[in-house]
Amino acid sequence: MALFSWIESWTIFFSLTLAPYLILLIWPLLLTRIGSWKTITSITHRLCGILSLLLPMGLIIYNSWTNEYPPRYLYLTVVLVVILNCVFGALLIPQRNPSFDIPTIREFGVGVTLGLSFVGWSLV
Repeated sequence: MALFSWIESWTIFFSLTLAPYLILLIWPLLLTRIGSWKTITSITHRLCGILSLLLPMGLIIYNSWTNEYPPRYLYLTVVLVVILNCVFGALLIPQRNPSFDIPTIREFGVGVTLGLSFVGWSLV
């Protein structure tokens, strides 16, 4: 029980959640050539992935504090970030995998399709 009461503090929760993502974002930046298309795509995919995890938590917090649905523009912002994450992830598939690795490419393609399908169904 002590663990759950410690996590109930939102500042502690967000610092524990955000710290690993910031470390994983900054560490590769030191090793890459900034400005190349592959780097820009990779960084955008990574940032959108972090925001895809954190922004919905913010909407849940908003909903629990105000007992109202979040404004439509905040919801659409989250949807746009998730779509961008899927699209930039798809752009990384041919750069990260050799062309002869068809099963892996197919798995990533299915993952992108399922991610976009999930976002599409959330709009219904």
